[in-house]
Amino acid sequence: MPLSKQPKRSVLIAARLITAVVSLAGAEAMLWFGGYPRWWAMDAPWGGPSPQYSCDANLGWSAKQGRFDLVWPGHPGVSRYTNWSGGRRATAETEPARGDNRPQ
Repeated sequence: MPLSKQPKRSVLIAARLITAVVSLAGAEAMLWFGGYPRWWAMDAPWGGPSPQYSCDANLGWSAKQGRFDLVWPGHPGVSRYTNWSGGRRATAETEPARGDNRPQ
């Protein structure tokens, strides 16, 4: 009975690397065909400044104050949302005063 010859270790490593690269490229293509935004375009240094977010040293990002439109690919209509000062999401028509002691 002849012994089966195992492939070299370098061949196995190369095959695994090629498989990983092809898998990631395939996943990226599936998301692109599905209409999802490019992942690098969501990062301000790569895709330009984001109007809704600003960099934060502790959190990574924080919401900017203002009114913004949220649009999803493939869904009709626009959702509008508002951020108050300090990156808080608006939950009422007007922003509460700074001295407001309501529970948070």
